[in-house]
Amino acid sequence: MTANPNNLNDAEDTPTYSVEQATEVIRSRFPDFTIEDIYFCGEGSDFCAYAVNNDYIFLFGTDQESAERLAWEQHLLPRLQSKLNIALPQFEAVCSMDWRCRL
Repeated sequence: MTANPNNLNDAEDTPTYSVEQATEVIRSRFPDFTIEDIYFCGEGSDFCAYAVNNDYIFLFGTDQESAERLAWEQHLLPRLQSKLNIALPQFEAVCSMDWRCRL
């Protein structure tokens, strides 16, 4: 795994979920998924984001409401895609706060 290229040194830049926690959750939910590198991308008021293997972005809701919004986005974005001429994220899997996954 590679180190975080964002150089998080300040306390206010500390993510809600550490690299270790994010890695543990991903491995427990997707045991066949190989993590070669992972780094913190950023965090807003609702989500903590990690880039994995330079191909995937994993979003972690900071609370139950945030996790519910991710599920809502999973259903909304495909409907918007046909109406917009821009690239939108494509969800491949969503886990609820109790970490049950839907693929």
